[in-house]
Amino acid sequence: MANPKKTTEKTPAPKVAETPVMYSKIEPLNVAMHGGLMLAPSPNKFKFAAGLNSIPLAAIEVPNAASFYPVVFGMTGSDHAAFAITGTKSGENRFVAQDGNWRADCYIPAYVRRYPFILMSDPEKDTLTLAADMNSDMFTTTTGEALYIEGAASKAAQFAMNFCTSLRRELLITADIIKSIDAAGLLTARRAEVTLAGGEKSVLTGFNVVDEAKLQALDDETFLALRKSGALVVIYSHLWSMREWKNLLA
Repeated sequence: MANPKKTTEKTPAPKVAETPVMYSKIEPLNVAMHGGLMLAPSPNKFKFAAGLNSIPLAAIEVPNAASFYPVVFGMTGSDHAAFAITGTKSGENRFVAQDGNWRADCYIPAYVRRYPFILMSDPEKDTLTLAADMNSDMFTTTTGEALYIEGAASKAAQFAMNFCTSLRRELLITADIIKSIDAAGLLTARRAEVTLAGGEKSVLTGFNVVDEAKLQALDDETFLALRKSGALVVIYSHLWSMREWKNLLA
């Protein structure tokens, strides 16, 4: 009888559940490799987000964001999501100035404030670990808040982990809420045509909005179910935000 062949099983590497375009070199953080890192304010401020023309929002943020951005609905992979529209074309964020400052007095989505941190999943341990963009200019070895103190995660690192974990949880809740809105038959595909300075026109496609006529025609049972799911505040904030298309051109 022939000897069986020896096989080697590979352990799956930790994976980032999502890889936003503003990240370029993501690594899971550990004291051995990153024990000397410190976190300091970026001299370039929000330039890392200058190429985002739409930004995912958690449902809990939508009422605040609706006063500054058009809020629309779409998909991230197989999940429903809400988005703040921040640009009139791909690769443009009209809320980030040349000096890297975010437009004054505008709400900054948590998705942006999370940077340079992000969560990675470990399929072997079924756990999440804190990771970060190693190319971020927020990391130094000389000034700022240390990520590790005496071999343990510092308050800065713990805050980052808690913030990322909370945002992930809220985005999952948001996906369920928008799924319920879609299941009620309220979402409809829409396009927006924006006239820029100088007469140039830009067309945004690939997003959904709530059909107000269908909302008004809902039966009581479906309307009550949406209220209990937390969807109504998202729906009405979204409808209110449709006034903010003009804010893109300000």
